[in-house]
Amino acid sequence: MIADHELVTAAIQGFKGFAEHSPGIASFVALVLYI
Repeated sequence: MIADHELVTAAIQGFKGFAEHSPGIASFVALVLYI
């Protein structure tokens, strides 16, 4: 479970960094994930 938590944390950090460079695409991806 710890490894999964670390993986999720890394993914979130990477997504935040990606969102800063491509806010439009990131918003679309987030919308799809939440649906």
